[in-house]
Amino acid sequence: KGANIGASKPGYWFGELAIDEGTYSRWLDRISRMNANTVLVYTLQKPAFYRALCKHNVEHPARRLWLIQQAWPRDQGILNDLYARNLTDEYKREITFTADALAGRANIPERRGLAWGKYTADVMPYVMGVLVGREITNLEAKETNAKNPGRTSHGGRFVRTGAAASPVEVWCAEMADLLARRVSRNGWTVPVGYVSWPTLDPLYHPTERTEGVPKYREVDDSQVLDPRHLAVG
Repeated sequence: KGANIGASKPGYWFGELAIDEGTYSRWLDRISRMNANTVLVYTLQKPAFYRALCKHNVEHPARRLWLIQQAWPRDQGILNDLYARNLTDEYKREITFTADALAGRANIPERRGLAWGKYTADVMPYVMGVLVGREITNLEAKETNAKNPGRTSHGGRFVRTGAAASPVEVWCAEMADLLARRVSRNGWTVPVGYVSWPTLDPLYHPTERTEGVPKYREVDDSQVLDPRHLAVG
């Protein structure tokens, strides 16, 4: 039973990260009092969030909150190949920052629109799981598959793909495996997964049907990210 917490608050832009530690503490207290036991954050938060979470759980052992942490890839100015070197390198750094921040072992330089600072609160005892990715667009999936025909498998330590995997599925497996390996390097093993949405699921959606147009040509039903093509390494 959980609640989502974003990186900002009403009256501010998403990238302003305007929430202070006191506000985080009040929110966490109210979330736990409404009998939720889990918090999901889409992207790395400011150090204040992790301090507040650690403090809440230490002071309220009967109302502890579990954390599901997502590592968010850039979502502006992309809309093409997810394997583009600048994007992949940037996202791998974000994955490393996120894993190290959870363990209280990160000192991230200031960066515009993203969380940064010195992370000293070790919240790994409260981490329920970690996630990679976001809602990948159909165009991103299509371009990634078209430009990387040779990327058909990943035999990772924690996450691997089957023989039928597409390049975009391989990308998800690679990023999830990297995040799991970085968490393991810090002394922990937790569930790892990827984020997707109905637009890329393998189901047939009658509401996306256009008379006379084959399913594979439907814009919102043309690409698939199939979870059955990923497995434990």
